[in-house]
Amino acid sequence: MRALILPRKALSAYDKRLAALEGKAYEYASGRIGAFIEKFPGAKPEQLREFAIEVVDDAVGAFGDGASSLAADMYEGMAELSGVKVKPAVIDTSDVHSHIESEVRYQLSKFLSGDPQGFTHACGSKASDQVARRANQTMRLNAKRDGLRYARVPMGGETCSFCAMLASRGFDYRSAKTAGEGNHYHKNCRCKVIPGFDGMEVEGYDEDEWYNRWRAFEEIDNAPGLSVKARQSAKELLSSMPMTDEGEIDRAVAAALARAEADTYNERINRAWQKFRKEKTPENYDATMGAALRKIGERSGAKFSAEYMAQPDGDELWLASKIAANDARFLYATREHKNPDAYIDGVLTEFKTVQSARKLASRLKDAYEKFESYPGVDRVCAVSLLRYEGDTSLLKEVAERFIADGTLDNVYFIGPE
Repeated sequence: MRALILPRKALSAYDKRLAALEGKAYEYASGRIGAFIEKFPGAKPEQLREFAIEVVDDAVGAFGDGASSLAADMYEGMAELSGVKVKPAVIDTSDVHSHIESEVRYQLSKFLSGDPQGFTHACGSKASDQVARRANQTMRLNAKRDGLRYARVPMGGETCSFCAMLASRGFDYRSAKTAGEGNHYHKNCRCKVIPGFDGMEVEGYDEDEWYNRWRAFEEIDNAPGLSVKARQSAKELLSSMPMTDEGEIDRAVAAALARAEADTYNERINRAWQKFRKEKTPENYDATMGAALRKIGERSGAKFSAEYMAQPDGDELWLASKIAANDARFLYATREHKNPDAYIDGVLTEFKTVQSARKLASRLKDAYEKFESYPGVDRVCAVSLLRYEGDTSLLKEVAERFIADGTLDNVYFIGPE
């Protein structure tokens, strides 16, 4: 039987419209409460509390009804797509006043401790969360009535290991709660817990592929020496790359780990540079930038050093770590005096990172100009493919032209694999 596909566009449109309602609820509640605090600075805490409860109630009522109707329409559309006849979708009409009252009372402590903005934000967030809850509860009521199971479908660019694990099980959850509904396990989490009718699939969502991603995420988590930010960026990259077979998995993981390594180097060198800027002396440069470079060099087994004031970036450090057998010494350049980037094992080398074949020619021309002050030496350019995802044969054709006409002597391409 042919699979019935729920278009990703439809799910994304639902998510976008729901997010807009959540945002409006937040703006309404936080805006009115903030205005009250500003207009009545002498108001008693209990007056602010009662006003805030009323405002959050109003926000949930005004925008929650729209969220419930939106979810009901989405549910009926999914049923129609699947060719399943169901009763008209019911909408959530539950009274959450007592919950809102309890939460506002609790959050009032922020105001009493001198954080009115924290109180305002907490009330706005509660209104937003309750609007989302109305939509989720509508889906839940109808799915329970019709005996459906759930899946957690990742949305957006950011996904964590736990969401990937939940997503890897497909439409296997007996309840929305076990699929993690209402829980945001990572920053900017927009993962959707949705019920599935028999034979229905979600475009772009394959539980087997998400199983592969989950295992790849674990590999990122277990890799030593990577920063938290770099790990998250690596997972974002893996979330967008195909991972249906071993070859794709190996290429995706290699690219993600390589970029995470370069990003980590970049963070380390930037922190060292900020410390150096406080006291720009050769001694402090060695104690900050020099120490960071030596630490990074240890990872590749080579000796890393630099001229005073040199500031290599993370991609250059990653590239040097892959090609330096013994040592890499980074050079300092000014606008008036251009230098190639480094001596790699005694060979003067310029580094370039490309993202498209179209820009390689201009990069190689720039590399040639860096050697003008060094007549008679081999003009060597090492090109990083760390950020490149296209056809490498196109790059080779461009590089061969520069070598054939004598502009450069050697061009090396170094990729994540």
